[in-house]
This record gives sequence, C-alpha cells and structure tokens, in this order.
Amino acid sequence: MIKELEKKDYKKIRHLFEDRDYVNSFRSHLERTPITKRVLVDDTNDPQTAVIVVPPRLFVGGRADNEEFNQGLRNYIHEVLISEYKKRNFSEVDFYFSNDQWELNLPMMLEDSFHYDRYYYEIKKLKQEDWKNLIPEGYSVEPVDLTLLRKTYLKNFDWLIGEILENWEPLEEGLKENRGFYLVKEDDEIVAWCTTEYLTETNDIEVGIATKSEYQRRGFASIVGSATAEYCLARYKSVGWHCTQRNVGSFKTAEKIGFERIMEYRKASYVFNKVDLWVIKAYFARMDENYPEAIDFYNQIIEASHD
Repeated sequence: MIKELEKKDYKKIRHLFEDRDYVNSFRSHLERTPITKRVLVDDTNDPQTAVIVVPPRLFVGGRADNEEFNQGLRNYIHEVLISEYKKRNFSEVDFYFSNDQWELNLPMMLEDSFHYDRYYYEIKKLKQEDWKNLIPEGYSVEPVDLTLLRKTYLKNFDWLIGEILENWEPLEEGLKENRGFYLVKEDDEIVAWCTTEYLTETNDIEVGIATKSEYQRRGFASIVGSATAEYCLARYKSVGWHCTQRNVGSFKTAEKIGFERIMEYRKASYVFNKVDLWVIKAYFARMDENYPEAIDFYNQIIEASHD
C-alpha cells in the first residue's frame, strides 16, 4: 500500500536518500526546490520506503524489498502516472535511485525498464577563465534573472523558461536571484543556456546546460557554462554536473570548463511505448557495437510496423 506524505512531514524521509547525497535533487526536492511534487511512502508515521514524484522523474529511496509497497507503486505507475504523463507529452518515467538495491530491484518490478550509466562532476576552479573573450561578435551573454521576462520577443524564449520552471516556481519569485546565463544571437535568438538547479539547505547546487542543435560544436556551451560556473563558485559550497556516459559532448564540455569527474552511478527509464523502447535499445546496442542485438531490435520494430 502507498500513502501520500504531507509537506510538513517531508523531513521524515530525508535519511532514506542519504546514501547518494551527491545527487542534490533528492535533498533539494525535500528541502528547497519550490515546485509541485508528491511524496509517496509506505507508512506516514515511520516511513521506510519513499518515492518523490516530480514529472517525468521518480526519486526512489529507502527499502527496495518492500513487496507490498512495490506492488502499489507498480499499480500507481500504470493506473495513474502513465495517463498523467501522456497528457503532458511525456513518453517515459525516469528513475533516480538512492541506493544500489533499488537499481537491482527495479527491473523485477518493471520488466521493460532499463538503466543508464551516468557521471557526476564537481568544479573547484574555473579552467576557462577567459570565456568573455570567446564570445563571438554579434552575440551576448545575459543573466537568467528578472530581466529575461522583458524579452519575450526572443526566439526560443519558451525553451529556456521551460527549463527554469523545472526548478524555480513561481517564475517571478525564482528569478529574483540570478539562475545562470544564456547566449543570445543578435538580440534575436537564445542559442544556449546554463542554469542552476537543485539548491540544498547546505548551499550545494547543480547546473543544467543545453545548446540548440544547429549551434552545437561551436563552443557556445562552454561559454555559458563557464559564466555560470564562475558565478556559482563565488556563492555556493559545491557546484555539480550530471550527464550520461554516452553524452560525450556533455562531459567533454564539463571538463573543458574545469569540472572534475567524481563518480559513476546509474538511473533508469521505463518507456510506455514498446516500439519507442526497441528504438532506444537498438541505438544503445549499436553504440556498444553489439550488432546482432541491434538487428534483433530493428527486426522487432519492422514487424510491429506491419501489424
């Protein structure tokens, strides 16, 4: 059985997420991140298992061998979350684990779930100190603060706002402080951004980063990333960066800025549509040069298209 925990009781479950405290999102969602969420537990008085629901993510902590809770969570995902997520155009549920046991147990709870290997980085000293000199003519680096709300005319404005709303809500309140930097081309188009996220009570923070595909491989991510890292190093206890191990562009950018790899860990996803799942698994198999497995998935995709 699963029960919803009231906000006033969130601190009851913080200890369930301490094994991986380098993943700020666990603590931040319970301490500071002011966005809408649900917290599901096995027992509201003495919780031993907990799930923080922040679409499209689930942060799972505590005991992974609680069969009654796990069955309830499985039913909740299929009967409630999937329909909710589809209405919001999400195609999968992402799982972040607080311990190794959850990594092992999830495939037994959700048969078609699969894992991603990830890296965690932190920065102590900025490597690209001359980032301002790297800004091309016609481009400018702007702060992610209240001034952004006066620039609704910029192309890709909603792209950046959507990212901010994942961590800072309501928007006007969140932007009273600088939340990173973005790169603008000719006062017309946002082409890249790096924003802060998952601030904790111990003043640890993380950053997220993105560049529009047509502007990638031009050093723009390292410019906004360096601007944001420089700002954060002067204000926060630690500055973290997460990415998948397959995202070479991301971790190479992190290292160029000055981030150092701290550890590896895993997350998982559960994709609603079987064909979408096969496409992802075929891609992974091909990247791993496991061509027989990739061909098998591609054949399943072809067969499904004929049904």
